[in-house]
Amino acid sequence: MIPFGIHRRIPLVRRPFYQRDQAIRERDELAAELHLLKSTAVTPPQSIEDDHGALVERIIAAYEQSVVVTQQSDSFWDSAFFNLKRDVHDALMAKDRLLLAEMLRDPGRTDLFYGFENLARSLAHGANYGGRNVHLDLMLLSEAMGVERSRNPEYGEPTSLPDVESLLERLDDALGTSLQFPNPFAGEVGLATSRGVASYRAVQAIFQAWRIVRLVDTHPGARVLEIGAGLGRTAYYATQFGVSDYTIIDIPLSNVAQATFLGPALGTDAIRLFGEDGSGVRILPPPMFLEGDDSYDLVVNVDSLTELAPDVARLYAEAIKARAALFLSINHEHEAFTVRELFNQIELTAASRAPYWMRRGYVEEVFPVRQRP
Repeated sequence: MIPFGIHRRIPLVRRPFYQRDQAIRERDELAAELHLLKSTAVTPPQSIEDDHGALVERIIAAYEQSVVVTQQSDSFWDSAFFNLKRDVHDALMAKDRLLLAEMLRDPGRTDLFYGFENLARSLAHGANYGGRNVHLDLMLLSEAMGVERSRNPEYGEPTSLPDVESLLERLDDALGTSLQFPNPFAGEVGLATSRGVASYRAVQAIFQAWRIVRLVDTHPGARVLEIGAGLGRTAYYATQFGVSDYTIIDIPLSNVAQATFLGPALGTDAIRLFGEDGSGVRILPPPMFLEGDDSYDLVVNVDSLTELAPDVARLYAEAIKARAALFLSINHEHEAFTVRELFNQIELTAASRAPYWMRRGYVEEVFPVRQRP
């Protein structure tokens, strides 16, 4: 084992391999003791839309077309998770505009976001990832981006944590834009800031969008596609950081969630749903990628490819090989197969592999697929 360093006047202590994980836990405990961080469980929602009806109509129309072209798989997203969200599906298929508008204004009373956000009915009594944790994640983000020095626990833990507002200002300088945290929905949990409630998922999305920009910033007008986009937060931040051509591919109910968030976050004119013409972030069902012929400079997948049925994951891998220049994967390796194993099957090897900065147990890999035109 390579020694990590020597404390002044203290003999060398060989640290465990997972030193960074231990440091994160220790930092978390320190923050709790110092009571430096605060969280909020309910915040006033920003307006989704003065007249939510127009967006609801668009969502219903897109969903109706998406379910026709999308086949269900053996994934738990199409079975157990779908059953949790069936009431939303039923309202969409019945074109019950009033009920659906109520559901989308307050999605925490449904399970529409279950599986990729904490704002869900079935998680109402579960553990919430509050402000203390989000503050620590912002610190990790700052260290990952080089905004702050990476802390070394061998030299002791700090007695205080950076002020959140000052930290955000330094991140603004590094990103060249003012970070904002859109909160279209009541009940979002996280860290209260002057820019909105910063949630766990929002901070993760900032890092992911930053990685996207770094991978494509030498290619003006780069086309980016994200497979399995959760609520669409990464798409939101990527557009704020200058990515002008962004496509989301996801199952129909997740497309509904993405439209519900990105509509108010970016403006309803800045999104394009399935079956619609025009510009903006495209929100589309899987066949539009698996059976399409468009090419992309970068395809991104975070925390979902290894959770698909193996045959479906193989279809995505082959589509990536056919039409992407680069593939960025951020996934865990706890399931039946890994991204590395999946891409070995189609003779693609990662150019880089490293622990993911923002979440223990996840691996970030970049696969060069083909030369850009």
